[in-house]
Amino acid sequence: MLRDGAAFVSELYFTDNSSWGKSGMFKIGARVVPGSYRGPRIREAMTEPFKVKDHRGESYRKHYPPALEDEVWRLEKIAKDGKFHKKLADANINTVQDFLKLWFVNPQSLRQILGQGMSDRKWEATINHAKTCVVGDKLYIHHGRRYALVLNSVCQVVNIIAGANRYTLQDLVNRADRDHVHQLAREAYENWGHLEEFHGLLPNTNLPLHQINVQMPRGTVEPDLYTDQDEVGTFVCDFGDDGVGPFNFSDVQSTTY
Repeated sequence: MLRDGAAFVSELYFTDNSSWGKSGMFKIGARVVPGSYRGPRIREAMTEPFKVKDHRGESYRKHYPPALEDEVWRLEKIAKDGKFHKKLADANINTVQDFLKLWFVNPQSLRQILGQGMSDRKWEATINHAKTCVVGDKLYIHHGRRYALVLNSVCQVVNIIAGANRYTLQDLVNRADRDHVHQLAREAYENWGHLEEFHGLLPNTNLPLHQINVQMPRGTVEPDLYTDQDEVGTFVCDFGDDGVGPFNFSDVQSTTY
């Protein structure tokens, strides 16, 4: 009902077909119901053009950057309730953090889970999007028999601790040593729920993954690790348990001379 020529409408529903128009703008009009009024003509009312925000697709949107706790379908090329999402869920990969942890320790396994439907282009887009995730500064430690690994929230090796010394993957020049570290990282992944938090001082890790200068090796594990020199003037650290004589990390001053 009109009062002084005005009326208030508490609820309004209308079909969203004007959004297909070029401008995407709406107007709302009102007129007297035909046959309900006898008297002088009442002119139709018309609003100014306005934009209507459509929230129907908001719950399916990707996040830029994705967060560790985001559901895995927030990543590019993984549709909510789609085939890739279902395959990952069947493998207990439910979050972006789960996705990145497996990618760091066993990318081949992750690719196999997604199957042949994940083309190289889609795979690259998904990985590049995931790598923009900010991993935060929380660190974990996995103790081996002779040394320990410090890992970030996505099972990426940040430091290798041997006694009072610390090393990075770039310090390891021997393929066997790097593969051994990789194997320990897989063990850490499989026992993730039992890892202790690490509270030592390390470089800032509150950066997206693509800005962290640490690379995970992709080799295979060699059972017999040893102390050797593959180039003149380069130390090769014995991380294994079957080396030719024990190697004391406390004696190492640098990896090159």
